[in-house]
Amino acid sequence: MPQKETSVTDLITIDGKRGTGKTAVAKGLSTLFACDVFELGPLFRFFAWRLVSEPLHDTASLANEIRNDVALGRLQMRMNPKAEMSNNELIYNGQVIYQQLWNRELDERISIIASDPQVVDCVCHCAAMLIASRRAIVVGREAGSRCFPSAALKIELLASYKTRISRKVGQLSGFSARDEDMAGIDLPEPMTSQSRSPETLSIDTTTLGPLEVLERIASLISNRLGWRRITSDTLLSGDADSHDC
Repeated sequence: MPQKETSVTDLITIDGKRGTGKTAVAKGLSTLFACDVFELGPLFRFFAWRLVSEPLHDTASLANEIRNDVALGRLQMRMNPKAEMSNNELIYNGQVIYQQLWNRELDERISIIASDPQVVDCVCHCAAMLIASRRAIVVGREAGSRCFPSAALKIELLASYKTRISRKVGQLSGFSARDEDMAGIDLPEPMTSQSRSPETLSIDTTTLGPLEVLERIASLISNRLGWRRITSDTLLSGDADSHDC
């Protein structure tokens, strides 16, 4: 059955390199506006994981299989605010897969498949099916220019290299991060070959705290899209110093 296309007024995209604060901001916005967050990263990691764990698959056949998995409900994505590396977790054949997707060994494979048109098309198609008609924020490299070009608001978060390194060290502390883990912070990420959309609004988060970034973006959403805030509570309490990926 064809999926109902999400209204452009119900869709926001947030782009940015690792360590710019995408995950933390998306988590706060989800609470503030009672909307869903969908991150493209876990879908790319799922694709890479399947290629590694099932080496007999070629890219084209696996892309078709993953599309069918989503269409038939075998692959689902849900919010998990307590997760360290993403706002989302994937459920595959009834089982949550999380640690498997954040294995550093997948990073090299992801950097290879990130610009493969078949993989990108698969991820975009699956994201659209998962979102369906829900109000949502989509987080991912150039999600607005490639997957959702009709999004109502496209935001790009920026930060200095030193700041991004510092934030990623903090985020990965629970994963026994080593110095060499930081070497990949500027590795190619999904869809980096696509040029930036001219409608994208850039926000430099280098000198801003998470709540300042959250307030700036929340104001843009309220003023431009008319979304109403559900709560005015402090949204990132407990994570006030955290700028996730």
